[in-house]
Amino acid sequence: MTATSCALSVEHELDLPFPKSLATAIDDAWLDFLSGSRLAEPVSPLVQSSGLTNTAAGTPESFEAEWKHTVESLIERLCELQPGWDSYLAVQIDPELITDAKALASRLAVPGVPAPSVVPTVNGTIQIEWHTLKCDAEIEILENRRYHVFTMPVAAQAWEGELPLEEAVDRVKQVLTT
Repeated sequence: MTATSCALSVEHELDLPFPKSLATAIDDAWLDFLSGSRLAEPVSPLVQSSGLTNTAAGTPESFEAEWKHTVESLIERLCELQPGWDSYLAVQIDPELITDAKALASRLAVPGVPAPSVVPTVNGTIQIEWHTLKCDAEIEILENRRYHVFTMPVAAQAWEGELPLEEAVDRVKQVLTT
């Protein structure tokens, strides 16, 4: 869909020999960069897990709140990106898009929907992405409350187009939960 520089994501805990993925370690380094802090030690993929998972373990309310608030926080941090944040010509993210992205994440924070990655794009938009074994799904939040959706289930035809918010949410929920 759109060229991007970096993704922010909530950790997807898997049954691997180590508790934290390299992608999450990189995400942590990205958050440190955004906050202006320097890393005292090299990032290691063998750090303690945050405990966030893709399943609705425990009560659905606690699951919803945990990844919803984490993803909303990641989205809010995008307002800290200055023009040229990619070391080139990246556009600053419009605060209105941040509001729209948080509303979208809130609607998708339901049991059965895994935590997404949050991706700032160089053209000033925000992309919310899911890449699972079952499918790929992406929603790019554009200006004027427009949503560009891409879905590609493993055993089905890919789909791409612009949809209003509710239809975008429904399409992505359907692909991620079936």
